[in-house]
Amino acid sequence: MQIPISLYIASRYAKASQGGKFIGFISLFSTLGIALGVMALIIVVSVMDGFEGLLKQRMLGAVPHITITAKQHEANQVNNQNDFLTHINQTIDSLGLNDHVIQTLPLVQSQAIVQMPADLKGMIVQGIQDTQHIPVAIKNFIVQGDWQNLLDKRFGIVIGRYLAMEFGLGIGDQVRIIVSGASHYTPLGRMPAQRKFTVVGIFETESEIDQQLILSRSEDLNRLMRKPKTDYEAIRLVLNDPFIAQNVSQQLTSQLPAEQYSVENWHKTHGKLFDAVKMEKNMMWFMLSLIIAVAAFNIVSSLVMMVTKKQGEIAILKT
Repeated sequence: MQIPISLYIASRYAKASQGGKFIGFISLFSTLGIALGVMALIIVVSVMDGFEGLLKQRMLGAVPHITITAKQHEANQVNNQNDFLTHINQTIDSLGLNDHVIQTLPLVQSQAIVQMPADLKGMIVQGIQDTQHIPVAIKNFIVQGDWQNLLDKRFGIVIGRYLAMEFGLGIGDQVRIIVSGASHYTPLGRMPAQRKFTVVGIFETESEIDQQLILSRSEDLNRLMRKPKTDYEAIRLVLNDPFIAQNVSQQLTSQLPAEQYSVENWHKTHGKLFDAVKMEKNMMWFMLSLIIAVAAFNIVSSLVMMVTKKQGEIAILKT
């Protein structure tokens, strides 16, 4: 079979002659070094991308991507809340963000102390109004019970799997939730609002959210905080890609007056973790690229040595 003359010459001189075995040895190991470096680079970057994607899917699924809070007190009253939600939806439409915003949900949330059978733990409690107001990213993460049990059970909660394993909690167990934001006077003095809640479900995101978040009915959480049952503190936006939250929040900030509304995104609470993952991925890419650069330098050096050694043969071929 006829092969091109260039390929014939390359294959002939790629094999070391009797006096050039050292150059062939360098070329072989330099080629293997590039192959291993490229393979390691592809594997490491793929693993880091997969890890980052898993964090985005599981952790950011339970975290509000963007929250919009009305600074004026009257905007949080029951009779004006529908206007508040309508205004946010109209702003999203005017900015053309409907393709990015999956859900616009009222956010009922409070920091609380949860009294376990053997310990106390600080948690975040979020309220869910109905099945239509469950964030799509965590809707399928429930592993025991179901969401309808939560909505049907008065003063029921859904907790994370890691929290349940750590304190030995299961379906039907009761925990006491203490909210410092609402309090009342008793013969013993001012006491924070507290109530026993029953565990009706367990969710699992396989992230730290399982140890930080508790879900309950919005009506029950508002009752505990001494608020009207349909009250909410902010609007929660769920995006199809959480990594565009900063861009979307900047567009919303440009349309919503800063003296009336506060727009925040998940970067404020969890941004440092993803920044650390991004920096680690960039550093791994840089270090592995150095391996490839060294191997490429060795190949160039071996080629220069080979050309220098065979200047006579090259001159005859050129002639």
